[in-house]
Amino acid sequence: MTRKGAEELADFTTPSGNIYCALNVASMPAACELREGAVPSPDVCAGAPTTTVGRLELQGGRAVPVCNTDTIVRSGAPVLAYGQAAYTRDTACVSEEIGVTCVSRSGSGGFFLHRGEYVLLDR
Repeated sequence: MTRKGAEELADFTTPSGNIYCALNVASMPAACELREGAVPSPDVCAGAPTTTVGRLELQGGRAVPVCNTDTIVRSGAPVLAYGQAAYTRDTACVSEEIGVTCVSRSGSGGFFLHRGEYVLLDR
């Protein structure tokens, strides 16, 4: 543990197993994905092969909803206990029973994600 109790992690899953986050995985932006409970979002997903947002990514310091049909989930990711934080050089996330909040440490955006809902943050 470092940085006031936060862990430096490349990826993690929540204790429920429903949210997986990749913070520092090669060839992809920081992102969190729902295993179940993708968010119906026909306006955001217009023209996409699905009408639900299942993943949020931090691209260029801003949160972007992704209408995904693929998955980024990696088996064997460590569990980040509720109330604990994880960080990388560019991203910080907090795992809570109600969901996961992630913010860009170098940009102005972030997001909150839980089953059936997401919120884009702009600071």
